[in-house]
Amino acid sequence: MNTARGVTLQISLAPVDFPHAQHILPHQLRQWACQVDEIVLTVDLHRSKSGQFSRGWHERRPKLLQLTLDCCKEYQHCEVREVDYSKDIANQVGKAFFGSRNVPAKDHRGGPYYSYFFGLAVAKYDYVLHLDSDMIFGGGSSTWVSEAIQLLNRRDDVLACSPLPGPPTHDGMFKTAGSGRHS
Repeated sequence: MNTARGVTLQISLAPVDFPHAQHILPHQLRQWACQVDEIVLTVDLHRSKSGQFSRGWHERRPKLLQLTLDCCKEYQHCEVREVDYSKDIANQVGKAFFGSRNVPAKDHRGGPYYSYFFGLAVAKYDYVLHLDSDMIFGGGSSTWVSEAIQLLNRRDDVLACSPLPGPPTHDGMFKTAGSGRHS
């Protein structure tokens, strides 16, 4: 796996994402670009057979590709990487993350699966801030990434750090991604 001690911002995209990504991707880059050493926009062009993950694929594909290229023009440390499904690369990704050579291309709904692991595999740095193309961030902290790395380095019992899934509620509690709440 990776051995360099920096931070990669990895954002997963597919043609189906274009309607929201055209607005959200520039926001994500404004929020995080100054805190990372590398930005990798992974574009999954492997179309799902049916369902929500295949809608508008052909008409949105060129628009999404142009959006990613336009966004990278603003950030010298940004690159677009098409998800590579070739047998050799897929075997390397499978071996790195699962100890096997078989990683399903899509989940049971036709949603992304292999592409997430490909994005992690192509990251140059040890620390990866992974985003999907529909995640909006507030607060504007310019130190969140460095604080997360400090926490990961200080605590052996912490595996991952994630931004809060929403603002505090009126009673000071934080909403969690699931149905529960934490203080």
